[in-house]
Amino acid sequence: MPHGHLRVVFELAECREESVDIFFSATTDRDIEYAKRICRRCEVRADCLAYALETPQLYGIWGGFTADERVVLRRGMREALT
Repeated sequence: MPHGHLRVVFELAECREESVDIFFSATTDRDIEYAKRICRRCEVRADCLAYALETPQLYGIWGGFTADERVVLRRGMREALT
């Protein structure tokens, strides 16, 4: 994803005015669900998730997926390609 595109994505992101703690310090199921709810209503969710999968981001909730969920997604993507 080109750097300029990434800036546009984050300018449009539903989370842009939220505390980063919501996405990087969520530990309870309730906290995680709150962050995911924000992601679900975001128009650039797919771009955010793609960025997290491509870079790869090891922490936080990106595109509505936790770090553990992204590991499973990446594994499934690798298996689908083999």
